[in-house]
Amino acid sequence: EPQQLRTLWHQLSWPKGPSGYEDQGDGHLEGNYALLGQLDAAWSHVVGGRPSWTLQIGGHPNSANWDPVEVARNKDPDGGDWLLLATWQCGEDVEELDHGLVHWVIRRQDLADLRFNRVYGYVDMI
Repeated sequence: EPQQLRTLWHQLSWPKGPSGYEDQGDGHLEGNYALLGQLDAAWSHVVGGRPSWTLQIGGHPNSANWDPVEVARNKDPDGGDWLLLATWQCGEDVEELDHGLVHWVIRRQDLADLRFNRVYGYVDMI
């Protein structure tokens, strides 16, 4: 059904969630999670809070479980230079997904060449 489309904030997006925090070599990823709240608070202070949103174009993935850019890069035999094209927070629009996030990622060169036929789609649930 047609609905109002609310785009994401007018500020910079920032890394959020597990994908933005990788093991720094100490083998204890859990220790890095202690900094998540502090980093999120610092970003919010600099660029403002995240308003309610439905669609995000580009920026950093707002992922719940896995970084869709990393997933695409890991599935690409060449490693590829992937980036986020868009994220749709489908919520109740897709009843089969529990607070679903649909991500589209694309190779940087494909975006530059306007080749959208090789976009990789990734679905996540909060």
